[in-house]
Amino acid sequence: MDSATKMGLSFRDFTIGTLWWAREKLIAQNFTSWHRNKKREKHPVLSMLKKQPTDDLCFVPMLPGTTLEKKLNHIADAKRNGWIIVKGLEKNAPEHLTVFGEVFESNGGFLVSEFFEFNKKAAKKKSGTFSDVWKIWSNVEKPKCNESEMASVERFYQLHFSNESILSGDYQKWAE
Repeated sequence: MDSATKMGLSFRDFTIGTLWWAREKLIAQNFTSWHRNKKREKHPVLSMLKKQPTDDLCFVPMLPGTTLEKKLNHIADAKRNGWIIVKGLEKNAPEHLTVFGEVFESNGGFLVSEFFEFNKKAAKKKSGTFSDVWKIWSNVEKPKCNESEMASVERFYQLHFSNESILSGDYQKWAE
C-alpha cells in the first residue's frame, strides 16, 4: 500500500452509516442484480462496514440506494422489509427520500483501493465534478446518516449480515 493510500485511510471514515457516491457503471459491475441506468452518472451507496479498514485490500460492503417513491405501497414495503430510508442526500433536494436495502447482495461492495482510483486526465483539468475525477467519493453534503437513520442501519445490519467476517473489513476472511 502506498503512502497516499495510508494517509487517505486516516482521513476518510469508511464505517457503517457513511454515505458515498459511486459511478453508475461501477455499481453495475459490483452488484449483479443492479440494473444500470446509462443516463445517470452517479448513485448513492451506504457503508455497512463495522470497523475502519486497515489497508487497501479491505472490503467495504455497501448498499446502493434507490429513490423511494412516495407511494403508500412503496413506503409500506420499505418499512415492512426493514429497508433504510435516508432523507436529503443533496442540499438541493432536502426532502428527497432514498431507500437502501431494496437492492441487497451480501457480497456487494468495493475494495478500499477502488476509493482511491481516479481519472488522471480529468484531475489535471482542475475543473469539473467529483464524478469526473473519482470512481467513489464521499457525500460531502451528508457524510453520515443521522441518529434515527442510524437506528435503521443497525437494525438492517442485525437482520441481514450474519457473517461478521464479511463486515469486519478483513477481506482475506471474506474471500475464503
